[in-house]
Amino acid sequence: QEALVQELVDKKIAVAESKQYTVRDIKVLPQIDTEDSAAEVVSEAEIRNYGNTLGFILANNPASSSESELDILRRALGANNETELKKMDPIIAGYQKIITGFLSAATPAELVPAHLSLLNNLQALLDDIRGLRKTFDDPIVGLTSIKKYLTDVLLVQRAFQDLENDFESRGIIFTQTEYGYVFTHTI
Repeated sequence: QEALVQELVDKKIAVAESKQYTVRDIKVLPQIDTEDSAAEVVSEAEIRNYGNTLGFILANNPASSSESELDILRRALGANNETELKKMDPIIAGYQKIITGFLSAATPAELVPAHLSLLNNLQALLDDIRGLRKTFDDPIVGLTSIKKYLTDVLLVQRAFQDLENDFESRGIIFTQTEYGYVFTHTI
């Protein structure tokens, strides 16, 4: 019985730990002298480029499907059909590509905290979805992942909103023809 309890504790801990990215994991653009008016223009251009880069990554690596991960899980459990969970595989692959892209995006120094928040919350959400995918093989991991998933979805939304606020506070509003439009008009 003690072994079972320890196994459950170990699995919960394993599910709860996601990779935490730090400034060492990302590409940071050097800060510039903001007293030079020409430098401010460059900084705005770099921030706009950053937003467009992230928008491009999002546009080219869809991490969603016509139904949510929880709907897929609900249907799989209702039908007792593990193969239904394979529908999460493209979602998982999409999130992984987004994270990989965000890790390589040149990030302006002043946006590093928002960038890391977004990266870490996306990683946690990806780990949750991977846990949901394991529900038939490991129900404890699956159940734990459901609770974390619900929290992490909100944290990802907040991280996107914080990034949108960072763009807007700097007067950067993306047009419909820019990939960064997703940050200032659709989130």
